[in-house]
Amino acid sequence: DYVKHRKPQQKLDIKMCSPMLCSKHSSSMLTLIQIILLALYLANILGADMAFAGYFYSFAVEKDNPISEDEASNMVTAFSSTYTATRGIGVFIAKYASTHMMLTGETILFILTAGSLVIWGFDYNVALWILSCSMGVASGLLFPCGFAWANEHIAMNGMAMMAIGIAT
Repeated sequence: DYVKHRKPQQKLDIKMCSPMLCSKHSSSMLTLIQIILLALYLANILGADMAFAGYFYSFAVEKDNPISEDEASNMVTAFSSTYTATRGIGVFIAKYASTHMMLTGETILFILTAGSLVIWGFDYNVALWILSCSMGVASGLLFPCGFAWANEHIAMNGMAMMAIGIAT
């Protein structure tokens, strides 16, 4: 009797996994490529920030005029704090500024900070502190800028967020 009254199993609706659900244009392959590139971009940002923090700590305690390990830990905390705060503020900036303007500003800030680190970071500990915070600001804006770009080119629905969340 059980076999006779059993309902047939439903098949997985393959349309649910289609990148076309996230497409703002006609090409599902282009949308899939955009989601993959965005996930790689965001994963790279997260990895780069951990690398920056480790670099700042190592550089600060091993340079010619080193600072103490406690002070280096505090400097990394300042970097991480400015990075986190800027990620939050960057969401509001991304709402009103264009992605081109944000990326240009971030790139200029990165170049100025890196150049200043090369010039003053070796000799002046105060400069190292200030520039590590400046690097936190520049890298903190990358994450909201990536999502602002995605909102322009991809319909950021649950499917797209799931793919990006799993990848990062």
